[in-house]
Amino acid sequence: MPHLPDGRQELGRDLNALTTPPPPPFDLLTPTCQIVAHALLGSGNREFIGSASKLLVCHREPTSKPKHPHSLPYETSVELVLSAAREYVDSAASHTDPCIPLARACLQILDSRLPEVKAELDFLSALPLLSQFKVGTLPVQARHCDKMELVRQALLQTPKAYKQSSKYIYILFFLAVLLISVPLVSPKPRRQKLLAFSLCYCPDTAVDKLLRAAQMLELQEIYQQLDLPQEELSSGSSKEPTPVPEESKGPPTRDRGSSVKPDGSQQQGSSWSFVGKTAGKTRSMLTTLGSADFWKGTVRNLTNVKHERPVQRTASTVRSNNDLKLFAVPAFYQSVFSDAYVGKYSLSYDKCDGLNWSPVLADLFNVLRASMIAEAIDDKSPSAQCSYESRGSILLGLAKGLFPEDTLLAMCCLFGVRHLDQVEEFFLNLPSTPMVLSIASYFFSLAVLIALDPSDAVRLLRLDGPQVVKEASSKNTDALPSEVLACAKLASKFCQLQADLAQAELLKKQGGSIDVERFTEDDNYKAETILGMALTLDQEALQVAVSLAKRYNIAVWDVYACHLEFLFSEGCGVAEVEERLRIDGMLEVLLSKPEPLREKLLSRIYPSLDGSDHSSMVFFYQLLEKCASASVDDLGLTPAKHLKLLGKLRTACPGLDYKALFEPGQSPLVVLNKFVNEDSVQAISELAPSIPCRDGSRLTSSSVYCTWASKLFLSKAEGRALTMAEWGKHFEVCRTYVDNLSPPDLIKFVESIAFDKDSVEQVSRRIRLDVVKQCLKMAKQSQDQKMAETGSKEEWSDAAKTLQGYLSHLQRIEDGVLDEAVDPSNPVIQSYAIEFELSRGIPEKLEAMLLRCAMLEHMPGLLPSLLSCCPPNTVDKQPTDIYSDAILLASEQLRNPDKKLHSVFDVLTPEEVLERILRQVLDERQDMFVGDMVLDLLRPFCLDSSVAIHVRLKVLEILEKNVILSTEDESLLLVLRVQTLIWSEWPDYEVDECTELDNDARQAMFDELLPRCSSESSFVVLGKLLQSGDPLESTEELDPEKNPWTQLLSRLLHSSDNSSTLDAAESLFLAAVKNCNLNLLCCRYVLGEFQRKNSMLHTLRSSLQTDHTELHKDAIAFLRAVGQVLECDYDETVLNRILQLKLLPDVASTALYQPVVEHLIASRDSADKHFSIDAAVKSLTDAGMLAEAGSLLLQASRMHPALSNFSVAVSAARRWLRGTRAANEP
Repeated sequence: MPHLPDGRQELGRDLNALTTPPPPPFDLLTPTCQIVAHALLGSGNREFIGSASKLLVCHREPTSKPKHPHSLPYETSVELVLSAAREYVDSAASHTDPCIPLARACLQILDSRLPEVKAELDFLSALPLLSQFKVGTLPVQARHCDKMELVRQALLQTPKAYKQSSKYIYILFFLAVLLISVPLVSPKPRRQKLLAFSLCYCPDTAVDKLLRAAQMLELQEIYQQLDLPQEELSSGSSKEPTPVPEESKGPPTRDRGSSVKPDGSQQQGSSWSFVGKTAGKTRSMLTTLGSADFWKGTVRNLTNVKHERPVQRTASTVRSNNDLKLFAVPAFYQSVFSDAYVGKYSLSYDKCDGLNWSPVLADLFNVLRASMIAEAIDDKSPSAQCSYESRGSILLGLAKGLFPEDTLLAMCCLFGVRHLDQVEEFFLNLPSTPMVLSIASYFFSLAVLIALDPSDAVRLLRLDGPQVVKEASSKNTDALPSEVLACAKLASKFCQLQADLAQAELLKKQGGSIDVERFTEDDNYKAETILGMALTLDQEALQVAVSLAKRYNIAVWDVYACHLEFLFSEGCGVAEVEERLRIDGMLEVLLSKPEPLREKLLSRIYPSLDGSDHSSMVFFYQLLEKCASASVDDLGLTPAKHLKLLGKLRTACPGLDYKALFEPGQSPLVVLNKFVNEDSVQAISELAPSIPCRDGSRLTSSSVYCTWASKLFLSKAEGRALTMAEWGKHFEVCRTYVDNLSPPDLIKFVESIAFDKDSVEQVSRRIRLDVVKQCLKMAKQSQDQKMAETGSKEEWSDAAKTLQGYLSHLQRIEDGVLDEAVDPSNPVIQSYAIEFELSRGIPEKLEAMLLRCAMLEHMPGLLPSLLSCCPPNTVDKQPTDIYSDAILLASEQLRNPDKKLHSVFDVLTPEEVLERILRQVLDERQDMFVGDMVLDLLRPFCLDSSVAIHVRLKVLEILEKNVILSTEDESLLLVLRVQTLIWSEWPDYEVDECTELDNDARQAMFDELLPRCSSESSFVVLGKLLQSGDPLESTEELDPEKNPWTQLLSRLLHSSDNSSTLDAAESLFLAAVKNCNLNLLCCRYVLGEFQRKNSMLHTLRSSLQTDHTELHKDAIAFLRAVGQVLECDYDETVLNRILQLKLLPDVASTALYQPVVEHLIASRDSADKHFSIDAAVKSLTDAGMLAEAGSLLLQASRMHPALSNFSVAVSAARRWLRGTRAANEP
């Protein structure tokens, strides 16, 4: 084993070679056979060429075994033979060259039916024909040049070539030139003529192919007219490479691979080379034209036809005969017409010459034609299906465009639409004119008749439109097929619309503001219009409305009901209404539906009636009795009872509002009050038992007498003042009616005299006391005498007790109890004095008065004084109890803000009431017990989680300002504050009210929320959280990266550069300094952030507003480093702080000195000490800045002291001159 490294490597390679398996043996025979065959084919010897066939496979499906075991494959064999044949041909000098037979010998090896072999043989056959036509060109040039150029040369070189047409056609046949496929040579009209000629004289076998070629040519023309790129057709022709069957090929379609250009590439007309080819390539092209996207997009863009306005063309003013137009007179009759020209002012028939096809209509027609061609070529292809589905939209678009000019052609287009709903929608979208509706009805009627008998179409087309519609409408619809029935219904519908339109036009001409189009289309509008016509006093208009209602199947009852409602609402007289109901049997029609009439009378007519018009009310109840005599209203009265009561009231109370008598919410006595007098009291008292009340009771005679007795007694108070004796006589006059009162009405009489607000102002308290005494005496006397007449003994006994209480209450006030407790002259107290007197000593009214006083008034001692005036055993409460009730009421109002629990809350908010009560309670009682009581009352409210947080927080803040909170209350207040702040910015953050917010919990909350801060508002909220409660322990950290305030401010300043962010950061910085006395290192860290933001204003303002002297020095140093100061770099706060901190000498060397001095001089009249000029001068003098001090004095006084008056000025000038003279002397 060698010891050298190279030896080891060589040994390793040898071992690797031994272990690697040997490669498979290389097949050398196949390439060798291919080389031998190629050499034999190109040898130029027929025998060798024949020998080469033994090495080749000459058929795609050989029937015998190969002649050689290593024969070449079929594709290789074809390639070798064609290559050798083309080499022989290309090397030949003419068609007689010896190489031509060698080429034929090569081609004979292969099957002659092979297209490539057939093409080469045809080319060889064309060479001698070209020579006969004197076309001198090499075979290689003929192969690669433009074939049509060879044909042109043949025609040019031989003038009589047309006589040898057969040979000429054979040249075209052998060269595989399709004349109509060359657009440059054969224009489209010429190709169309060629196809037409071919179709006339071609054999039967070629008709199908020529028809398809004609269709393709027309498709090409359509495609160009639609202005679509031809590249789509060329690309579409290659999408579906359908195999071409051999039997479909003919002479015009031989050259599939050759081109007409010498370079062999596709020329600009090649995209239309499919014209005249097989149906397979035709379908390939139609894949593009017939795709769903093409049809949908084209139809969508073209069917929206808009009629173009005719262009006004100005006629030439040149006098000439160039514009004369001749009538279309046949030549046979021209001698009859002496002047067949159109006159200048005669009618022009130019527009009748033909349709004015707009570009859109032409495109639609082309698309329609293309779709029909696609269907004709292959009706089962996807292209044909898409075009067939879109044809309805195309036809509708064509009909829409043709409708104004050629209605017959438009109707023909509509007959081609399959779906009737599309045709219906087409007519409905057109303007609703008589012409359109008549054509629609004629169209559908014609469709019905033709569908029933197609052989009768000729006769039907000769009939007038109305005759066709009449004949179609006479058909029995029950025997019609479903499709024909649908057409019949549509014909009837449009006939009805036509009639509606005519009717609406007629109504509009009569002066009505009717929407004619809507009247024909909207049934609801039609019904409302007809019913609206009934709202008239014109009898003829009413009859028209009735006839229309009968025509359109609208109930005549509805028309009469609307007319009746209108008569009552217009205030027509009863006689006129009765006359209207009698004419034409209107009343009988209305009474045919009694229940609807009753509902109509009560719901629509009764609210519009005037209750004081008794004639109308009587007529109303008479109608109601006719349709529903047994009906009972909510008061239990039938129409007959209403009529009876109304008849009596008409006599007793003329002008009484009968409807108001039974309105809910008020007593009938209120309505009868103004009609009760000395003459009518007796009659009304007799009617009172028949008048029902809303509570189910009825009026009594006693209540009527009570009303009249009160009015009669107070009537004397409106005149002169009466003496006690005169009042006594007047009461005796009223006693006639008072004796008829029941115990409750006697109490009401006393209340109306003694405890009514108006009577208190008109009648003195002594007289009212006397009235109460007299009535009390009557009640005691009536316990036995009038037991059966006006009340029982128990009722009179209860009435006597009530009156005794009223008497005691008035007597107590008369004795001066109220005057001793409060000052009645005070306007505030006066209102409570009146309320106290009107309370009648009832405990509920007294408590309500005291509660209102506790919530509304802030006068010390008022509530205890009013409470002391209350009769014994009426209000068993202390002032504290009333305040407690007021606090609870305010808290309940806060709990239920939607309800109004007291009238005080209309003036004050519950929070204001609560704060007033707390101040009042604490002003009256300064002990700790009151604060604890208030806390005990409001603590359940503050702990109620169903109440909004901001409401409870407001209450706790009120308590915090007025009472000393316990530890639990302070914790709750802190939790609520934290919840309010957090939920305002992070609603998804959960804060439990039971959570104890100690230092660790708040620190964890801060650490969690700080990364979630993304907006300025969120940083501000988090800063407020740091200020809530005691400062966190971490705020004492000297390291700025650990201090929460510096973390917050740093993140805020890095979030944005706008001024609002800097203002928010400055505000939070000052809050941090105030809240936790932020240390110097953290302050400098934050101020450094301000400096990095290039904000001198915020840096100076934040530094100078702290109490750190070092920060003040840093601010001065910062100013000294600045060369220029702009107005936006400082504000009034900065200037004031420099003066307050007496830093004027320090800023004297900075650019801010002059603005400080100007601010000082401008504010020297202020009372603040730091604006003193003398103090500023002294500070400058003490600092050794005499020049600055003098300059400040000079600016402050506005002139030099030496020029303050004349004598001083003269003295100063003399000293100056003397000094100048002495200086000049030697």
